[in-house]
Amino acid sequence: MELIMAASLASEHLGPVMVTGDLNDVAWSPTTQQFKKISGLFDPRIGRGFFSTYNALVPFFRMPIDHFFVSRHFQIRKITRLHKIGSDHFPIFTSICLAQEKK
Repeated sequence: MELIMAASLASEHLGPVMVTGDLNDVAWSPTTQQFKKISGLFDPRIGRGFFSTYNALVPFFRMPIDHFFVSRHFQIRKITRLHKIGSDHFPIFTSICLAQEKK
């Protein structure tokens, strides 16, 4: 429910938008797909690899439940899953910049 509310807010904003965090939902779930459709944001992981972020403590039980969605205003430079740091989630390093608008 909250994710769909965030999608609606994002869709109303004309400027750069970023939604990120532990959403406790996998990228292929119907809720996440609905979020992307409503918000108009895209998942920069697509085409760059599979980034399982949870569970850093159990190697055979890993899923991508931490997300990073961005509007068309951003250019993705790099996405990397980092080594575990004591949490049950792996950290993700994402390098982005605002894209220059075409005139």
